Amino acid sequence: MNKPWFKTEIKKNVNLAGFVVGNYASGEQARVLSKGLITSFEARFYGYVENLSKIFNFNIDKINNILIVIDSNDTAKIYRESFPLSMDIKAKSNLSKFQLVTSNDIIDIISITFSDSQFNVDPLNNEQVIWLFRKGLSFGLYFDLSKKLQQDTFKFETALLFKRVAFFDIYNKIEDELLNNIIKNGWFPFIQIVGNKHEEFFSYFNTFRTDLIDGWCEKTFSNERIEQITSKWLTNYAFIERSKPIAEGISCFIEEKYAAAISSLIPMLEGISNIFVMRTTGKSIGYKGDEITKQVEIISNRKYNEESLFFVKHFKQYLKEYYFKNTTTAESHEAIRNTISHGRATDNSFSRTNAVKIILTLDQLYYFI
Repeated sequence: MNKPWFKTEIKKNVNLAGFVVGNYASGEQARVLSKGLITSFEARFYGYVENLSKIFNFNIDKINNILIVIDSNDTAKIYRESFPLSMDIKAKSNLSKFQLVTSNDIIDIISITFSDSQFNVDPLNNEQVIWLFRKGLSFGLYFDLSKKLQQDTFKFETALLFKRVAFFDIYNKIEDELLNNIIKNGWFPFIQIVGNKHEEFFSYFNTFRTDLIDGWCEKTFSNERIEQITSKWLTNYAFIERSKPIAEGISCFIEEKYAAAISSLIPMLEGISNIFVMRTTGKSIGYKGDEITKQVEIISNRKYNEESLFFVKHFKQYLKEYYFKNTTTAESHEAIRNTISHGRATDNSFSRTNAVKIILTLDQLYYFI
């Protein structure tokens, strides 16, 4: 094996049990935190880092990446800045060997390991580990000093922390009132938006400039990109069995026949979901929007949890409050199941922007099944 391209520092007699979480007098019962996933957006972060820096001699203002693995003999291996790091991801499109991957290509980060094709510096089961990293202007701190570490759990937890730091702006916005405003306007942070200049997307709703959305939508989701997004759909059996209306709907979209595109595509969320549920459970979905929404959530949870970049809990909210919402309005500018199915949609409903919303909703479903 070749000589490692990274340096390893050794520090002996490192005996750590965890961090005290409060102030305690001598003799009082104290609580010690032995495991944590902490971001620099939390006030406590700098207290933990200050104490670690004294032991392992680093400056938070100058550090970008440091990994510390402590074995059963209390000997620490310290890797500063340079060490192997690999991610298992799910991508938005096909990937070729040696292809460069950008944040826009990623739909989820599944696991992180400190290894490459030759070297592996991952902690072993029951060892202790500390990982401090910078992403942009933000930091993440992972530590497990419990001496109960399990490698399989560790690699998923580090991925979770990395996502929280790398996509903090999205995680933060998805939990506040801004999301309600986005859904009210018929939008959602779809996976095809995440990582693709999503800051611009959020800014329109944050500053109440939704009048700019149509221009942003046309620029971001060109016909070429829509064809790229939808070209993979017909590799999935649930989409294949609805291939005619789907193909014709996409074709009409490209030809700027948005009324035909929307009318063909909007029922497909229900139809595709029903096929999947029938094939997996032997039962059919009812016709009520609430029931369809519930089944879509169940489908999504088979692959993704609430921490994923699909935001499955909030996607259910989007379907319930927008896509399948009931309305008795005689005329509507929305293109949702109720207005399209009952002929309440006006000419303004059949816009390019509304067609894109439906396509992105179906694309979200594609990844769930």
